[in-house]
Amino acid sequence: DEQSYAKVPCLNDMASTDFAKRLSLVRYRGLVQDIFEPEIYVAMLEEQDASTTPAPGTSRIITTKYRETIEPAPGKVLKDVGRDGLSQRGACYLVPLPGETPWAREASARQAAQSAPTTTVQEPPAGPSK
Repeated sequence: DEQSYAKVPCLNDMASTDFAKRLSLVRYRGLVQDIFEPEIYVAMLEEQDASTTPAPGTSRIITTKYRETIEPAPGKVLKDVGRDGLSQRGACYLVPLPGETPWAREASARQAAQSAPTTTVQEPPAGPSK
């Protein structure tokens, strides 16, 4: 739905990618200029305790689907799960929309701002005046 889509931050509307929250979902409006060959990547890893003999049931599967790298949590190690952990993804090269006018960019940013959840700041209760 359009409102849910607009809630996802758009990189085109940010002055710098530094403003994007780390490990968050973002979107980008662009034109696909090139599509690369599909690549095989490690899609799942098993996270275990760093002890030499982890207790049964203490491991869990971690996905790497939307990340280039992943770091283990403190006291944990990541182990390869073999062929079952492999997957395939397609990569493409995106370029900014050619000829996108400033008013079109502003309209997109305005729509995203209107659909984004709003937060209100509450003023502290007024104390006795002196």
